[in-house]
Order: sequence, then C-alpha cells, then structure tokens
Amino acid sequence: SLKHAHYDGDRVDLAIHLDGGFSDGALRIAEQQAWAFGEKRIMKASQNGGLAHSWFTAWQPTSDADRALILEDDVEVSPLFYRWLKAAWRAYSPPSGISEVPDLGGISLQRQTLVPQVPHQSMVIENGFEPYLYKLVGSIGYSPHPARWREFTAWVNSVDFEKVDVSVPGLVTTSWWRGMKRRSMWTQHWIWWCNKEKLFTLYASLRGKKTLAAHWREKGEHFTNVGTRDFLLATKASEVPLGNFPAVLNRYGWDAKPVPSAERPSGAAPQTEYEKRDYVGLREAARKLQLEHGFVVLQLLNRGYVTMTKSWVCNVLQKLPTNDILAKTLFVTTDAESFEAMSSFSGRDGARALHVYKEEWASAKSLNYGQVAYYQMMLFRTRMLVRLLQDGVTVWLTEADAVWLGDPEPYVVTQTAGEEAADIVTMSDRNQPGKFLNGGFQFLRPTAKTLEVWQSVEKRLEKAVRSWKATEDTRARGVGDAGSEQLMLDQQINKMPGLRVAWMDPELFVSGLWYNTDVHGKSRGPAGFGKRMPLVILNNWIVGNGAKIARAKANRHWYLADDERTCAAGKMDYVVLPETQFPPGVSARNNLATAVMIHANWMVGTGTKEKFLESFGLWNR
Repeated sequence: SLKHAHYDGDRVDLAIHLDGGFSDGALRIAEQQAWAFGEKRIMKASQNGGLAHSWFTAWQPTSDADRALILEDDVEVSPLFYRWLKAAWRAYSPPSGISEVPDLGGISLQRQTLVPQVPHQSMVIENGFEPYLYKLVGSIGYSPHPARWREFTAWVNSVDFEKVDVSVPGLVTTSWWRGMKRRSMWTQHWIWWCNKEKLFTLYASLRGKKTLAAHWREKGEHFTNVGTRDFLLATKASEVPLGNFPAVLNRYGWDAKPVPSAERPSGAAPQTEYEKRDYVGLREAARKLQLEHGFVVLQLLNRGYVTMTKSWVCNVLQKLPTNDILAKTLFVTTDAESFEAMSSFSGRDGARALHVYKEEWASAKSLNYGQVAYYQMMLFRTRMLVRLLQDGVTVWLTEADAVWLGDPEPYVVTQTAGEEAADIVTMSDRNQPGKFLNGGFQFLRPTAKTLEVWQSVEKRLEKAVRSWKATEDTRARGVGDAGSEQLMLDQQINKMPGLRVAWMDPELFVSGLWYNTDVHGKSRGPAGFGKRMPLVILNNWIVGNGAKIARAKANRHWYLADDERTCAAGKMDYVVLPETQFPPGVSARNNLATAVMIHANWMVGTGTKEKFLESFGLWNR
C-alpha cells in the first residue's frame, strides 16, 4: 500500500526494521521490494528485542524538522495518507503553521474507537469531521513529534523499560500492560509519558467510517487468529479533506469528553490573529489546483452565505455544462457550519465533490458593507490573496452573489495572453462610460505589479482596521467607506505606473445597477448599459443577503431548490451568443469576417432586408 500512495514528487525514504530471528522469507521480501520515492534501507537486528524495543529504536530524529511515520507489518495505508499527514504537520508546526500546538505529542492515522477510562468502551468521538486532539495514542500508523519523541526515547534509555512502572490509574491499558509480556506492548510507556507531560495525539475524523490506516489484525503479538481489516480505507480525495484544519483544536480526555479550557496550555488558547496567519494549508490546496488548471477560482464564504453559494454552484452547473469551472474553484469557508454544508453539497447526482477548505475566522452570520466586522473579513481575504500571489498562484476572485448566464472564461483568459498580457482583469462597478473596479470579479496574475498593488492595499486596510477598537459593539458599528478595500484598490490601480489593467466589456459584465429597472422594461437595465443580455451580473448595490436573494429570485436568477440540498430543475433562460459570430443587423458589417449567422433585423420591409443581404453577397434567389 505504501507504493501506491501519492507523494507528489516529495522524497520519502523507507526504512525496514527486521527484529532478530526474522525468517529468510521476510528478508527476501524486504530485499525484493523496489522503492522509487527515495532511499530504501534494511536494518537487521542480531537479537530479538520484542515489539516495544522495535518501536523505541525505530526512529531517532536529528532535528525538529524531521518527520517519520512508524508502521507495523499488518497495517495498510490509504493512498492519500501522505497528503493528509503532510498537511497536518504543516498546519500545526511553527513558525508557518496556522497555530502552535504546544501539547502535540504526535499524529495518528488510526480511526479512534477506544475510550480507555475504566470501564472502557468503544466509542467514536464526534467532532464535526474535523481533526481533534485526544489523550490516547493511536498506534496504527503513528507519526511522533520529533522533539517529544527524542525526550521520550531518552527517558526510555535511562530506565529498564521492562521493569519501570508505567501504570496510569483508571485506564484499561494499564491492566493490559500488566497482563502481558512487558516487551510486547510499547504504547503504555508512551501513554504514561503523555499523561506526565500533558501531551495529546492528533486524529483525523473522516466520513463514512473510513480510515487513513487499517489494521489487518494478523496473527502475532496481540492476535491469535488471522483477522480482517478493521475499517475501510479512504481512497477518494473527497473523503480526505486537506483544508479543514481548525486554528483552535478541540481536546478530549481519557474519557473522550472535552477538556475544559482552563486545563489547556496557554499557547493553545486564542484564535490566531489575522495578521499572524500564513494560510499554510490553504496555500497548499491552491497550488495543487494551479498546477492542474493554470489558475484558481476563489470564493470566500461564512455560514450566512451558504445558500447564495449553493445557488451559484447550481447556476454554473446549468449554464456552463461544458466548462468544469467548479473543478477549478476553491471554496474557502470560515466556520464549521459552512464547511459542513459545502462539503456535503454537489448540486446533483454524479457531480464531482467541491474543493472546500476551512480557514477559521470568527464573524457574525450576517455581514453588511460598511460594518467594521465586514472590513475585518475583507482584511482576512486580502491577506490571503497576498500570500497566494506570493506563491505564484493566479487567482480569479469571484463572489457567489453573481449570476453567470454564459461562460466568462474565454473573455477573461484572452486578456492575459501575449506580450501585452494584463496584470489584472476586472469589470466596472459603475454605469458606462465610467470605470470603477469591482471588488468581486478580478483575475489576478501573480506579477510584481499585481503583488505591489495588493500589498499596498493590505497595509492600508490593516491600518484602518487597527484604528477601530476591537469590541463587539465596534464590530457591528458602521463606518461607511472608511475601510473599503474596493476604494483602496481602485485608487491604487489608477496611480500604479506600469500596471496593465484590462476591463471586461461593460455590456456583458455588469454590476447590480443593471437590475434597477422594470423586469419587463424595453431596455434591460438603466441608462448607461447596452441592450445586449449580459454574460455576468453581480448582485451588488443592495444591502443584506435576504434582499440579494429576493432580487435574484424575482429575476429568475436563483438556481437552488427550495430544499436547499439540490439544484432547481432546469429552466429556460437567456443565453448570450457572441456578437462576433451572431451579429444583429446593426453590427453585421463590422463582424462579417467572423460571423456564422447574420440576423437581418433593425430594418423595415422585406425589400430592405433583401438589399441588405445582397450587399454582403448572401442573397440567393
């Protein structure tokens, strides 16, 4: 199973330890196994030391940057184990992790079921399918913390491990240890050490009773009969989320009950400030999508924006059936509720699972433009964008309150090709002929100029947010445009020398001002907009999610079913065909070279139409 795992080009060395008394067959198998991912080493013990000794000598880290996974020979791993384990270590390793976990003893790939406090029981901790910390070690695929493991093995080497008393009162594991050969059980020593040092083990929490490492319970030290796999392995990417590592981990004691916050280490308590975040896991997820698709469509949402985002998913499923835009989209959720809702939503049967990542950020359910809390969220997003641009990720920033009536990708991407490729592609948030950058529709190439613009906005926005006292009353208070990153961006792009900005066709890409007319009016949209049906309409210039949803429904731009779990049935709607290929009569002459069909309209009388077509050589009597 190790040979079939995804290592994504990383070097991964394999060390095979054979305890004394190994058979010729075991040695032959070890020698014959090819390993293409790094160095393979075989260590052969001259004497049989037993299971415990094998664990204590399996790994000796030389630095805190070293990582290892210790496996027994009856363990099978998921093909996705390495991606999750790597992401977990990155998330909780200083200085770049999302938060420091000073009481982390190691990470287990095992599915947790044992509650060791007497009377012991089998019970799975319910933690909303998020990783969590648990007092009990999981030995079926264990990755110790290098510093804690060095301290532990140094202690083991200083005592007679077969005679030292490692009893922990009240735990069934103590009874097991007392009832078997001391050399056959290593976990009790680690349990005793973790209890003494107040350390925890990090566990994954996967859906469908899946696991990252399965135990085959083969005949050996602990089982007398040949067994079967204890749990099914997670084999699909959708079963192993790499983006739901919370900044604040829940901790569970020997009884599998939450540990009171007063008992938590001081370094683990508060949520990390936005200014200290580096979005490690998020950046990793974005880089993978960038490698696959060339850019990442990014949407940020909290629990108050879930239904809007679901409607947008349904919108693109219906309107863009040949462009799998959702495969290129990373939905960044800021709370457990929105993460759970989007992770379990695909819109329709057979649709691929969405790429959903949780970057925890405390905010009210409803955020309105002008509130301090809204601008704090925008700073959170701005810092995220800066980090992605620094990583060389091309970001297409979109918002779910838009409706896509056609595919905007060809229009956007063509602006980023060639020698005069734009640094930023955006649309105007105002009526023609004015131009004002729309904050919810931006295609950002990771150029030096783009990064300079966004870093400048980050500094200005952070200064504004810091100027407001951080209280709940202030967070809800309105401060007008004082923290608007959109205003800051528009000012910045207009004064940045050498920055190339491309503006989308203002008739095809419109703001919420387009809705300010009678639904059945002759001119679909207010003065300043054209008569063509737009391709993308942003549902802004209106306050509150409820008002946005009502307007979308009134204009038949709502695609989520009433049950909020599936997409609404397909419905007739406008489809915008490119004018260059399907020009009306008024623009046919300008588009003759590219037209595949011309409509001889905008003229009166059959004779006039005949002469019009004859002038193009298109009239056949």
